[in-house]
Amino acid sequence: MRGLSFQVDEGEVFGLLGPNGAGKTTTLGVLTTLVRPTSGAAFVDGHDVVSDPFAARRSLGVVFQETVLDNDFSGAENMWLHARVWRVPDAAERIASLLAAVGLSDRADDGVMTYSGGMPAARDRARAPRSSARARPTTSRRSGLTRWSATSSGKWSASCEPPWGHGSGQHALPRGGGEGLRPRRDLGPWTITAQGRPQSLVEELGQAVLEVQTADDATLAVDALRAIGEPLQTGTTVSVPSHDAPGTLTERANTLGLADLGVTTMIVRPTTLNDVFLRLNGDRR
Repeated sequence: MRGLSFQVDEGEVFGLLGPNGAGKTTTLGVLTTLVRPTSGAAFVDGHDVVSDPFAARRSLGVVFQETVLDNDFSGAENMWLHARVWRVPDAAERIASLLAAVGLSDRADDGVMTYSGGMPAARDRARAPRSSARARPTTSRRSGLTRWSATSSGKWSASCEPPWGHGSGQHALPRGGGEGLRPRRDLGPWTITAQGRPQSLVEELGQAVLEVQTADDATLAVDALRAIGEPLQTGTTVSVPSHDAPGTLTERANTLGLADLGVTTMIVRPTTLNDVFLRLNGDRR
């Protein structure tokens, strides 16, 4: 990572997006004191993760990518284990409120081996907001997204609502100096190329996307779509964001004779954060 710098305010949900090997896990490793940075500085709730790692850890409630439950215990027993390790005051009341918040009150005394796929993750989320935790990082393999949620533990305890119900959202999208996805050993330094609220990032790209599918070679379609904007090709799919209204964008596309260029399907849809991510992280062919 090079020049990586961001701040997450209290009550804010911060998403860190990037392709494989971009440094998302390394960044979380630094912030959770599991990876020692070679340079720079990182702080959690004002505590330096290098010079004062234990204070930083006391301010953290981490939800790992893989569950860290003890399969020999029930959900409630797992909660009690972590409450005792972290000396959580009013543990009984707090455990009850957190299990209710994630919808596991009626399964609290069941062994975690009997939980369905999503239940262990829910219990992990309940475990994370300890009484002293003020920042709560979570990772998601499915979306390639690392969500960093900084929230007031008082709000969580008082409301029993997920912290992302409060505050605002931010996303930072890192990319590298090279192309596509490459082996980790070949990766150069990675930097943040865009940062802002999700809706702002989407609006900056355009309100609608023209997306076409081609039978095979998309070269002719790509050339024609440059009349509308800068095409992005992903296999045989080509998308073009536009600030035009959907109706106007459709009319412009209909003048290009795309059917004669190998296009089999065409849709106009709202722009999403996924389009922003793909646009900032290069062509995927």
